[in-house]
Amino acid sequence: NFLKEKIVEAREKDEIYEKYKELKNKEQNINNLEAQIDNLEEEVSDLKKQLKLNHVLSEKFYLNATVINRNMGYWYDEVTIDKGSKNGIKKNMAVINSDGLVGKISKVSNHSSKVKLISSESSLDKISVKIKTQNKYVYGLISGYTDETNTFIVEGISENTEIQKGAAVVTTGMGDIFPSGIIVGTVENFTKDNFDLTKVVEVKSSVNFGKLNYVTVLKREDSK
Repeated sequence: NFLKEKIVEAREKDEIYEKYKELKNKEQNINNLEAQIDNLEEEVSDLKKQLKLNHVLSEKFYLNATVINRNMGYWYDEVTIDKGSKNGIKKNMAVINSDGLVGKISKVSNHSSKVKLISSESSLDKISVKIKTQNKYVYGLISGYTDETNTFIVEGISENTEIQKGAAVVTTGMGDIFPSGIIVGTVENFTKDNFDLTKVVEVKSSVNFGKLNYVTVLKREDSK
């Protein structure tokens, strides 16, 4: 009787353990499903923003694209999109998303393209921006980017110019790559340079460069 009781007890424990494993598997599946749902909700949110942007842009001048690859070693330098020369993409076309300026096309193949992000150090010396003040715009150049805070540094602004925190920072259109009026970010802070001659402005980027799923390529008029 003692042995029989132990055998029954052991079988019951095995059954309980099997049920436990089954419940753990179900819990893991639920966690996986929740993660997938969160990811899908994020993608839907990005797509909604992109669709709103499309209502603003002329159909002849934009092309939506999906980010399909990103090198971990160059996370803030470039991304690969799923549109190429077959879709009318050409080098140096501006790339934006629903939040603002993303970068420019740096390399084109038949079915994909490389986008050089404006957060890349090699892009910074070519971006001219303007900041809205009370009654005019003041101009400067982006000279640096910090990925930890997602902020740009804008230099070359006259020290006696009044700049308000939260002021919009947009592209000037100079340089024949980025059209005028694309949002870059907002003024976060400002200091004087080492010679007390000009302001150094810290600009909070409007784009989250750490997470890019969908972008829009702005075609030039000659490539309609």
